[in-house]
Amino acid sequence: MIARSEFTFVRTQSARKLVLAGRPAGFAFMVDAIETAKPYRRELIEFLHGQFPELAKEDDEALLSFLKARAKS
Repeated sequence: MIARSEFTFVRTQSARKLVLAGRPAGFAFMVDAIETAKPYRRELIEFLHGQFPELAKEDDEALLSFLKARAKS
């Protein structure tokens, strides 16, 4: 769904579910959204802060490092 859907909300919701399940594809989607400054970037960052409170005070570089490590799993 992340790659095939033409609807942004379907892609972002699918990525969220994959992240919650610990799946690398969800983390990779979020890396791309943050690095390329997609319009929904802030929404995803807020989601990540809610799911991983330890990231709440981290800057974007630390957040990306966290995501990239999990995208490779």
